[in-house]
Amino acid sequence: MKQLRSIIAIILILCLVPLITSHVYATASAGPNMTVPNASLGNLPNRYFFPMITKNPKVISSPNPVATLTPTTRPSSTAAPVPTATTAPSKTPTTAPSSRIFYVSLSGSDSYPGTQSQPWRTLQKAANTLAAGDTVKILPGTYAEKFAPQNSGTAAAYITYTADPGTVILEGTGVSLAADAKGDGLVQIQGKSYIRVENLTIRNASVNCVNISENSSGKGSNYIEIRALTLQNCNKVGIRARMTDHLLVKDNLINHVNYSSGIGVWFSTYATVDHNTITNAHYYHECQGAYDEALTISSVNHFEVMNNTLDNTEANPAGFCSNAEKLGIDIKESSQNGLVHHNSVRHMTAASIYVDGWHAGANGTPTLNRINIYQNRVSEGGGITVGCEQADGVVEYINIYNNIILNGSFAGIQVRGAYGDGLRKNITIYNNTIYGALAAGGNGGAGIYVTTANLGSNNGDAPVIIRNNISMFYFLSNGGGWVGQITAGSAAIAAKITADHNLVYGPQNCSTSFPGCVEVGSRISASSASVFVNPAAFDLHLKSGSPAINVGIINSLVMYDFDGLARPQPVGTSLDVGAYEIH
Repeated sequence: MKQLRSIIAIILILCLVPLITSHVYATASAGPNMTVPNASLGNLPNRYFFPMITKNPKVISSPNPVATLTPTTRPSSTAAPVPTATTAPSKTPTTAPSSRIFYVSLSGSDSYPGTQSQPWRTLQKAANTLAAGDTVKILPGTYAEKFAPQNSGTAAAYITYTADPGTVILEGTGVSLAADAKGDGLVQIQGKSYIRVENLTIRNASVNCVNISENSSGKGSNYIEIRALTLQNCNKVGIRARMTDHLLVKDNLINHVNYSSGIGVWFSTYATVDHNTITNAHYYHECQGAYDEALTISSVNHFEVMNNTLDNTEANPAGFCSNAEKLGIDIKESSQNGLVHHNSVRHMTAASIYVDGWHAGANGTPTLNRINIYQNRVSEGGGITVGCEQADGVVEYINIYNNIILNGSFAGIQVRGAYGDGLRKNITIYNNTIYGALAAGGNGGAGIYVTTANLGSNNGDAPVIIRNNISMFYFLSNGGGWVGQITAGSAAIAAKITADHNLVYGPQNCSTSFPGCVEVGSRISASSASVFVNPAAFDLHLKSGSPAINVGIINSLVMYDFDGLARPQPVGTSLDVGAYEIH
């Protein structure tokens, strides 16, 4: 009998052990406070979803709505096409992706199978063949051809065109490109999805170096990545995207674009332009047939322009107009829900960062709205300007904060009245540091200059709020200049501005264009030597004992400074004024 009971006990233990073990394993895997999510992505808890990374987190509230990157319903527009997003392009395989690797070589043949030992000869052979998950590795050499992908990848299986960095050149000399409204390029992506192009040098294109757009039936391109390209001598645009949904342009070097932008994105959604260097774009002037800017964002909903470097290093060409204007980053037309941050822009003869509504808001189009411009460094040229060049345009909810502007031309930050002078509403300018003015173009301007009376508000706040800034706008060579500091073009304009808790130093003069100008708001005054660590070396961190310490007003939009350090310090005190918080 005892033997029977022992046998039964052993059987019970053997049956229970797997159940106990599986329960313990599941609990341990999930963690003490975590439930195991369903395999469906839709059931993952919120912590699994991450916003686009910025260096200025914890923006809780502000007088203006803060630009976000959360999805919204795409606006209808009679003036601008909207990309058609597709979740399953027609040529995407329904079976599991193959993840094959093919090769192209100058010594290959398109009759070969495309293996490493028997590579194809042309890039277009690869573009015709690659399916979801495939990669083509282009072997070293100079290829005088263009290519246009004929198939799409999938979310889990991009099609990739790549090479070892610095080994492959796409040479445009002698390659025919069409002058089509949809554009043409040595890399031509039209109506395709989940394509990645990387590690190529592309030069001497007669139209665009890279062109991404809709196809002949109007279907846009989606989920396109353009990475680590070197572009030289593109005639129209370096990297041009139109009607594209989810675009990443990252780590590209672009030099000398004749007639338009180094990077330009039009009529698109969810675009990220990150860590690119653009030099000598828009080389010619409008009088020579040029148009647009060094980096263009036009009618784009949800975008981020960050960590880019823009500069002009070449002398102007013969015939360049005497009223030449070269702009840096231009956010224009019906663009909305955007972030412009951590960019370095130098040597622009017009605005380094420009917001221009043009006809935004007219004929059923969205206004230009909800743009945050922060932690940018602008020097030796135009500053940050909010304009609206057409009378029927509307620009609203623009936040400009934590920027550093050195040796600005005409104005450090300007809300400008010019051309058609459309409506500007709810513009906030917080915690910027403006130091120095260029003699060329500096006369007649101001550190922060509001020169339009066409101002309004959506929420009862003043149309323009200027707070916690440092303005020392003068010629550093002699301390002079026919300039102002925080200035309205007239008393009528000044009545629409709230300005307080600012620090200014330097001349306070009116220009001949605005002889009735008014310095606005409460301010304190102190010299650069008493405020900054080393102004001669442009180290504009606050020195110990600086009069800029703890004299600002708390605003949740600027709870981190230019360096990304928390404000205020110590906790519980007031903010320091300017772009830096002393630590």
